[in-house]
Amino acid sequence: IRDEVKQASTSSPYASQMAALDDAALIDIMRTTHTSVSCEITALTVPTKTNNQRAVSLYSADDARTQNLPFNRRATELLVGCGHSITNDIPSPSTMSIGAAPPGGICGDAFVGRCHDDEIADIWE
Repeated sequence: IRDEVKQASTSSPYASQMAALDDAALIDIMRTTHTSVSCEITALTVPTKTNNQRAVSLYSADDARTQNLPFNRRATELLVGCGHSITNDIPSPSTMSIGAAPPGGICGDAFVGRCHDDEIADIWE
């Protein structure tokens, strides 16, 4: 783990903080991140007056690649259809992209949810 932290020190602003941790703290961080369940949330639309304050999001496992889950073509096509880029490339002025999605697309199961989210009217349902 220490070697990985040293290698990341050139590309991560947090590497010096990680390097200052003792071995027990580093192991605890690794254990927590590998055992906690979380998901990747990607906005397909954001709530605006134009869409009556409706938000649509796609939820997928954030560890799908490390779990070797299969590529999800339909979810990836939905992301691309909504204007997301699924490459690691920096968008150029000639590229339309509304946001970053997991590089390479979605793997594993995914589901889509919609909500009414109007912060001014204090509505979230």
